[in-house]
Amino acid sequence: MRTFIYDLIGFGFITLLFALFIAFPALKYAEWTSYVPEEITAFLTIFISILLEALPFLLVGALFSAVIGLYVKAEHIAKWIPKHPVLSLLPALLLACLLPICECAIVPVIRHFIRKGVPIHVAVAFMTAAPILNPIVAASTYFAFRMDATMVGWRMGMALLCTCVIALMMYFLFRNQRGSDVLKGEPREEKDHHHRKGLMSIVNHTADDFLFMVRFFIIGAFLASLFQVFLARDWLAYTGDSTTLGIGMMMGLGYFLSLCSEADAFIAASFGRAFSFEATLAFLLLGPMLDLKNTLMMAGMFKWRFIIWFHLIVSGVVYLAMWILGTWGGA
Repeated sequence: MRTFIYDLIGFGFITLLFALFIAFPALKYAEWTSYVPEEITAFLTIFISILLEALPFLLVGALFSAVIGLYVKAEHIAKWIPKHPVLSLLPALLLACLLPICECAIVPVIRHFIRKGVPIHVAVAFMTAAPILNPIVAASTYFAFRMDATMVGWRMGMALLCTCVIALMMYFLFRNQRGSDVLKGEPREEKDHHHRKGLMSIVNHTADDFLFMVRFFIIGAFLASLFQVFLARDWLAYTGDSTTLGIGMMMGLGYFLSLCSEADAFIAASFGRAFSFEATLAFLLLGPMLDLKNTLMMAGMFKWRFIIWFHLIVSGVVYLAMWILGTWGGA
């Protein structure tokens, strides 16, 4: 019964979204909209744009996770992942460089990786690296910063370094735990994977994952839109010229804005010289690894001990790396 209610809510949200998308251009020029506060119009514009930008990627992520759940066997994964904790990161990093999966779609994929027997720290490495190291993000960063490869190199290099440190820290925390120790719920039965393959099975699994994620994503997009309209400018005004404070503020901004990693470089570039190089880079690193909408999606799939440690380690590693870069790097 509860699952049916969740699915009904998911369909309701999607219906409302497309209704707003279709009606908004017409309503924008309606006479009565002149009485609507600009903040409300800005909020609706940002909210709808986040959803329309991210939902296709969310659907791709659900499709990819369904294919993994149905066709990838645990023994295949075990065969290709080295036993050494450091060497085991190489397949995840290679896959992250090849697959253009943004942070909007990464959570369900990681859940299925862990359920299939991928070590937790290897899954974390893919989760933090894939939204940054893929070629689409590299290209968007290059064009956003006026075809200057400097920011691209720093972003990709620091993402690779931070990912390795984050994954190894998670290894030492969760090396003796299995997927059932960090995931909520029980995995689907094996017979569901091996005896019900085919197009309709993929469609059904994709729909299940998509509707499960979309309600958390919509809440995250709603809160991120509120933050952009009502809080972002005031918050940024407090940073001043402090590099230390600027790094923290830009990390917070990256978290709450919840931008797609394939478009966030254009927002970062728009800040110009208002922030230090390290603060801007912190924005480009933390947002794809960790943002508000993904926190809400993780809350529906992972246990809180894993979520809390993941947030603390990712935030701490990115901040420390940028602080060291700003203090001694001279970037």
